[in-house]
Amino acid sequence: MGVNNYKATVRYRRNIYRPWLFLELVPETNWRRDEPAERKIVPAFTVRLEINSEGRRALLPAPQIVKEPLPIPVYELNPELR
Repeated sequence: MGVNNYKATVRYRRNIYRPWLFLELVPETNWRRDEPAERKIVPAFTVRLEINSEGRRALLPAPQIVKEPLPIPVYELNPELR
């Protein structure tokens, strides 16, 4: 018994409108092999709308990205340790 179905797919997922609302677009192609020398191509397209409701955090606004550089501490080496 061998493989009788091959699938190629790409998934595009994007956060839309609110931080808890997602849109997903999935084009795909299936190659079914019914007979040994025959392959049947079946294209498909899926549109998925997801509402993420995991706890209270899903309803909070998205965090802001801070563009300030983080302070990096500078340590002086003890001259006796050199």
